[in-house]
Amino acid sequence: MSYKDDTFLARWLSGELTDDELKAFEASSDYKEIKKIIDTLEDAKEPIWQTKESSWNKFKEEVSEESSNNKTIRLKRRWLLAAAAIGILLIGALIGLFNIQNRSVEEIARMAEKKSVKLIDGTMVLLNADTKLSYKPSEFEEMRTVQLEGEALFTVVKGTNFIVQTSLGDVKVLGTKFNVYSRAQTLEVSCYEGSVGVKTTPNSNLEVLKLNEKFTFRNKLGQRSTFQGEEASPSWSQGQSQFVNTPILEVLLEIERQYDVQIDYPNSISKLEDFNGGFPHNNLETALKIICSSINYQFEINGGKVKVFK
Repeated sequence: MSYKDDTFLARWLSGELTDDELKAFEASSDYKEIKKIIDTLEDAKEPIWQTKESSWNKFKEEVSEESSNNKTIRLKRRWLLAAAAIGILLIGALIGLFNIQNRSVEEIARMAEKKSVKLIDGTMVLLNADTKLSYKPSEFEEMRTVQLEGEALFTVVKGTNFIVQTSLGDVKVLGTKFNVYSRAQTLEVSCYEGSVGVKTTPNSNLEVLKLNEKFTFRNKLGQRSTFQGEEASPSWSQGQSQFVNTPILEVLLEIERQYDVQIDYPNSISKLEDFNGGFPHNNLETALKIICSSINYQFEINGGKVKVFK
């Protein structure tokens, strides 16, 4: 049976129901069955209760006490459930806040795209095509560290150590302007202002670069060099790519990045001498003419695909 509370029958027996409750109960199918039971008990020789009044009072007290206990238990349960729910929400909120504060921020420049990024300390980073920069804001203020995949020009504001981590080594500065190229088996760092420290492995010597100095680490071999003093930034940031003693494959891959095309080339390309020169970022046909004519190869452009052949 379903009634408003668990003392309903007790209140009915004691005549404590309201007129509306009594009418509704007497109109129910349960009433006739319960009435039969009560009438049978009243007609019995040995009544269940010694006296109606004393037995009923005792019964009512027990019911009242039990009801009170049940209410207290239910109230405690509600408080416990509420406290547990609040605790779960708080824990969830704290975990969410922790994850938000500790998650990495990613800045991505896609194919044929360059992207300028300002870090929270004011450092400016220009990402070359097909490059990803990531860092954790929660840790950046204490230790200015970023992870780089690709190529980027950094103009770092003065402050604590600023570290660029790559798969081939780390670059460490205090406040300067420098370019980092890190792709495949090549790491190249060029200093345009101040000084830069480069360390390729934990046991390797620290390479300290000054203005107009460059360090190239390719196929596990490092080499220092200089470049023209009038250059204030890398050529790619000005709309063209320049190469010095660079494998032709790397040059073709750079064309793919700058123009978002797919180049099909023969295996013989890998056996050619290194390339010295450059190409513009605003004309695919011109760029291919420059590269292919230097190696006596030809090319065909078909939409987003290029075929290079001898």
